[in-house]
Amino acid sequence: MGERGAGEFQVDETGRSGRERRVTKDRRRGSDRRESNHRVPVERRIGFDRRTLRDRRAPLGQRHDTQSIWGSGAEAMAPPRQRARPSPVPFLAEAPPFARHLLELAHLEMSEAEAERQWRAIARHRRNLSDRLGRDAGQQVATLDYFVNISPRLAQPTIIESAALDEIERNAMRDPLTGLFNRRFLEASLKREVERCRRHRVMVSLLMLDLDDLKATNDRFGHPAGDLALQALSELTCRNLRAVDIPCRYGGDAFAVVLPDTDPSNARVAAERISVDAGRYFAERSVGGCYLALTVTVGIATYGEGCATVEGLLQAADHALNQAKAAGGNRVIAES
Repeated sequence: MGERGAGEFQVDETGRSGRERRVTKDRRRGSDRRESNHRVPVERRIGFDRRTLRDRRAPLGQRHDTQSIWGSGAEAMAPPRQRARPSPVPFLAEAPPFARHLLELAHLEMSEAEAERQWRAIARHRRNLSDRLGRDAGQQVATLDYFVNISPRLAQPTIIESAALDEIERNAMRDPLTGLFNRRFLEASLKREVERCRRHRVMVSLLMLDLDDLKATNDRFGHPAGDLALQALSELTCRNLRAVDIPCRYGGDAFAVVLPDTDPSNARVAAERISVDAGRYFAERSVGGCYLALTVTVGIATYGEGCATVEGLLQAADHALNQAKAAGGNRVIAES
């Protein structure tokens, strides 16, 4: 049996199976290994020895004391209410009319119903992009990607600063001499107003203005004086109009003004006010050092059975203008 010290005793292994003795020895070796190696970090043990039964059975995203697989460090270990979450992308970032928003962003023209449907689809696409990127993709990027890759409507889009694009558009629809809208914008505005008259049963009137004897003025005083006279007439015309009215240069010495929601009587009042103001201005003030004494003739056309199209309105106003000039000029005539 060997010698034993005081208080010592020998463990009797008899009566135990070989398997039990091996398990006991293995457990002792494992204990020795754990004591010799480094201790397991607390963040690795926290999911095994500090979770309640309720937390162990909960889904992974709802466990309160385990580290999220989507984060690490102090942010992941913070309570759920204190963790930083990306702000949700609004479903509809803008209020109607959606057709105008899409026209400004993508230069696509569509009906309001179609524009609203596309805007909702873009909002969902923006949310998906933001979830994948981890940040808000922005309305411009989402709109461009949607119309290029999801619902192709843009073949070769060009990236350009909005200020530069505004300048290009302004130059494309403005007359460079007078600053008024050009003939292309006039026709587009008339088309929009004619459609609005058909839908809502409102009225629109068109004025056609002409400077009398401008050719003789150019021959006598030179074209620079004639250009100054055109610029002066454009300023006088704008001064006598409402904010909703659309003054345009029709071509040469002719101007056109679209008067939304205006009947023939009110259109005549506006035309006579412009004619009188212009005649007084050119009679009393010099233009480029010259007293030109120019007058203005105006023809009027109003939306109706005989003028139910853009071409009809333009022809009727031009016909009334020719009648007024044939009668001697410096007067206002409305197409009957």
